[in-house]
Amino acid sequence: MRFLCLICLVIFGYVHSYAQSGFSPQHQTPRVRPRPGEEQTQSARDTQWQSIIEMDGLVFPSLILTTATMNSPPPPPTYVGDAFGLFGISITSPKDNCSVDVTIQVDEIARTAEYEATLPRKGVVYEIFPPLEYRFDRLMRVIQPFPINIVFKVKIDDGPLMTVSHRAQVRPINECPYAWDHRDGNIRQQHWMFAAYVNEDHPWIDGLLREAINTGVVSRFVGYQGSKNEVISQVFAIWNVLQRRGFKYSSITTTSAISNRVYSQRVRFLSDSITTSQANCVDGSVLFASVLRKIGLDVFLVLMPGHCLIGFWLDGQHRQSLFLETTMLGQTNLQRYSEDGSLSGSLAQILGQQTRNQASYQSFSAAISVGLQKVRSISPAEARNNPQYQMIDIGEARKRGISPLAR
Repeated sequence: MRFLCLICLVIFGYVHSYAQSGFSPQHQTPRVRPRPGEEQTQSARDTQWQSIIEMDGLVFPSLILTTATMNSPPPPPTYVGDAFGLFGISITSPKDNCSVDVTIQVDEIARTAEYEATLPRKGVVYEIFPPLEYRFDRLMRVIQPFPINIVFKVKIDDGPLMTVSHRAQVRPINECPYAWDHRDGNIRQQHWMFAAYVNEDHPWIDGLLREAINTGVVSRFVGYQGSKNEVISQVFAIWNVLQRRGFKYSSITTTSAISNRVYSQRVRFLSDSITTSQANCVDGSVLFASVLRKIGLDVFLVLMPGHCLIGFWLDGQHRQSLFLETTMLGQTNLQRYSEDGSLSGSLAQILGQQTRNQASYQSFSAAISVGLQKVRSISPAEARNNPQYQMIDIGEARKRGISPLAR
């Protein structure tokens, strides 16, 4: 899914407009594949139904929690139940107005779901995904993968109760699944998942803003109430205080998930980045996006193959934007410089030496320049044809119901 059109960035260096498409259901006409670990009491050939576990048997709490608050799209006529369901069945209706009872048990992460559906037309393949009442508190606390059993029970009209069980694996909450190979042979893009890791409500941000004011770079945070230069100063104040905290670049992104059909990346929560003072390109962009949204600025993530930048608007009308290369945050050690306003800082300036704020601003300007260069280096053909180029407007994501993953 593309939240914004990237081509306009390449041409002008600024974002002027964007084309946006809606979310679509995850399910199409099934092409069910046998799964290892399956136990069944009666063959699918005899019963005309198959169980479905999406995403190659990997269950992502982050996806479940994110889609729980999203606005669901209208499903196709052959789809019944939860538009974002992960566990369901496909069934060829044996007659018109066929009654089907489906029960799904995933005791470790959800309460048992019972669902009854009526299939209108004989010979048509339907998909039924019962809405599950997930144990959200348990899912939010998952920090290590663990296996689960999924039990499907199906009854067609007055026929016998049929049972199929599978094994799947629950992944840690900080794994972000951004694309996967669907059963229909197409790749499902869901880069909007990264917006869930932006958390403008995190209580740590208020303390950071107080630290930023204490540096003297800005006297207050006013969002778009001031000039464009004041907007840049507010962003620099955040950059400055994070450098003072000693934030470093860390390239950790890999996960232990083994699948050639699901693409995921480890993303640090704000609390993790704060504790370790480390961030990769996504972590740093998510961190900045969280703080900048807190002070009233509109932000977006720029995704490209193997990399992520943060973009921010310089005005409330979204006429001009800048981009920030957050991986450069740790390239300047401010401990080497004198503190502004101190006696040593005054002497340093007399001697023509930089102070901490001056050294920090120089690195900030370089990060802005590199960010803009990287965006301008993207050719229109790349942006148009490669789905790895995405822009995720966080404000639009919130309107779509993508809430922060609170941790």
